[in-house]
Amino acid sequence: DLVGVNNRRVGHTITEHMFDAGCKNLHFILRPGSASTIHARAAGFGEAFLTRRKRFESERIHECDPRDLDDVRQLIAEYHPDGIVCGNDVTAGYLMHTLDELGIGVPDDVLIGGVDDVKYAELLRVRLTTVRQPFAAIGETAYHTMLDRIARPGAVARHITLGCELVIRDSTRNIGTVGR
Repeated sequence: DLVGVNNRRVGHTITEHMFDAGCKNLHFILRPGSASTIHARAAGFGEAFLTRRKRFESERIHECDPRDLDDVRQLIAEYHPDGIVCGNDVTAGYLMHTLDELGIGVPDDVLIGGVDDVKYAELLRVRLTTVRQPFAAIGETAYHTMLDRIARPGAVARHITLGCELVIRDSTRNIGTVGR
C-alpha cells in the first residue's frame, strides 16, 4: 500500500503557476541523489511545457547543489532563467540564500517555487511560494490503511493519492515584470 500525493501533478502545478506569474524561461533544480519523488516532480515540470505547447529541452533540468556558488552562478550566466522550480523547499531555501550571496534578487530578478510547505517556507527572507502536501492527512490515511492491511492481509494493494494545495507567497509575486 502507498499513501501520498501525485508528485508529477505537484511538479506540473507549481510550473503552471510560474508560467502564470509571467515566467518565460523556467528551469528546474534538484539536488544530487534526490528521491524518485523529486524526479517525478521534474517529469511534471516537463509535462507543463507540453501542456502549454512550449518547447521543452532536457537542459532545463539541473542536478546541482543549490549551495554551490559556482554551480548557481554558471546556471544563471548560461541560461538566464526568470524562474526556477525547485524539487522541494529545502532546495529552494538553499538556492535563495545562494542567489542572495550572488546579488540576484528574488522575486525581482528571478522567481522561485518549491514543494512541501515546510514550516520555514514562510520564514525565509522572501516568503516561498510552494505546493503544500497534506502531511497530517497522509499520516492519518497511512495509519488507517495499515490497520486495514493488518485486518485484511490478502486484500489487493492500494495506491491512495491525496490532493495538495498551491500556496502563493512573495517569491513569485512579481507578476508581469519578470525578465532581464
